[in-house]
Amino acid sequence: EIEWTCKDGNRLATIVNPRTIFNEKNEVAGSVAVFTDITKRKAAEEKLARSEIRLRTILEAEPDCIKLLDRQGCVVEINPSGLHMLEAENIDEVLGSSVLKMVLPAYQPSFSELIENVFNGKSGKLEFQCSGLKGNIKWLETDAVPLKNERGEVINMLAVTRDITENKNTLLALKQSESKFRRIFESDLIGFIFYDVNGNIIEANNKFSDMVGYTSDDLTSGQLRWRDITPTEYTGLDNEALQEIQEKGACEPYEKQFIRKDGSKFHLILGAVSINKEEGLAYIIDNSHRKKVERRLRKTNALLADIQKLSHVGTWEWLPKVDKVIWSDEMFNILGLVPQQFEVNTQSIFKYIHPDDQDRLKRAMIESLVENKSKPLEYRIIRKNGEIRHVYGVGYALLDKDNQMDRMVGSLQDITDRKLAEDQIRKEKQLSDSIINSLPGIFYLFDDSGRMLRWNENLEKVSGYTSAEIENMRPQEFVDPAD
Repeated sequence: EIEWTCKDGNRLATIVNPRTIFNEKNEVAGSVAVFTDITKRKAAEEKLARSEIRLRTILEAEPDCIKLLDRQGCVVEINPSGLHMLEAENIDEVLGSSVLKMVLPAYQPSFSELIENVFNGKSGKLEFQCSGLKGNIKWLETDAVPLKNERGEVINMLAVTRDITENKNTLLALKQSESKFRRIFESDLIGFIFYDVNGNIIEANNKFSDMVGYTSDDLTSGQLRWRDITPTEYTGLDNEALQEIQEKGACEPYEKQFIRKDGSKFHLILGAVSINKEEGLAYIIDNSHRKKVERRLRKTNALLADIQKLSHVGTWEWLPKVDKVIWSDEMFNILGLVPQQFEVNTQSIFKYIHPDDQDRLKRAMIESLVENKSKPLEYRIIRKNGEIRHVYGVGYALLDKDNQMDRMVGSLQDITDRKLAEDQIRKEKQLSDSIINSLPGIFYLFDDSGRMLRWNENLEKVSGYTSAEIENMRPQEFVDPAD
């Protein structure tokens, strides 16, 4: 191969095939050479190489497991995240091995059916449990599609698998929390009512029915509002509480009276919390002077339960020698930009990086260049419309034959939904702790063996025991032996 510089300055790539010419005496008389223009072929090869680099970048940066399986479920190819998910140290541990043996027996028939359907040309999705090579059991979710050859024949199953163990555990914890709240609601410890903004009682427990002397049907018929059983002298306090709920989401407990069905009145402490804009929850304690109120136990929100789409990852390429930046279409989508209306360069990119994260990103890029390895980083971007999004970025340098940086490639993934879900989970935990700690007096929950499950801070304050000590105690140990 020979590269020429044309008169107009353009480069011309050729292949030369020389041949020696002999005369009748078999002496070298000259030579002839055929030059073939391969400029377009070389350009296509370079474009293909860049495409392969981008694809490899996506596969290596993708946090989910991407793998190819054959008809027997054996691993043909898998990315680094997949090796980590299967607890493999290197690809040799899983290459050619069937993933079916890692799937728990209860899910093996469904996984086999998924493979069969894919090789019959259908797409599929499955949630299942899997045991890694080190024995750790995880919940996984797989989206699978057929991979076909140029003749349209299915040759492999392409699967994207994500670890949903944390989501499953969170949902289970929330369901258990909802169940615990329902048991508390249906118990006869204190009165509970669900109400709407119009003052209607949507639901009431038996304890509240006993307090006011009305049946459950009387209370939820829509003919009786909680204001109807409130003496007029407490209207001001009720209005202040409603205003506090509107502003803060809850009100501090206060003393008032309700009127029973027989016309008699009784003193109570009432506290309430907003569930949403239309509904709220109130607790009523008969003849008690407790200081704080149960804020609320929200109904379970199925966080991260509807993950149906494969991850969208944008890729980028920086050519430092010409200071050129190349983006995939998804990069523009992530930043809320239109490709035809935005000129990509190293200066314009930082315009969309959150100011508080720009220094961290620059340091990570410099370290990646110096150490010649990828530096994954979570940071924030500000889209063109002003919306702040959380992203996960990774990049690394590619060296030329002289061991100098030829280009830098990387990827960017929008992880805002995941970050919001994590914040929501933290809020759920904080809300659960707040509700238990806001219960007036001492509260504790134990199982049928007497093992302490949950308790509020008042128990620690009153008993003098630390949280670590209470965890190993039984309820009867708090009571004087004589009683």
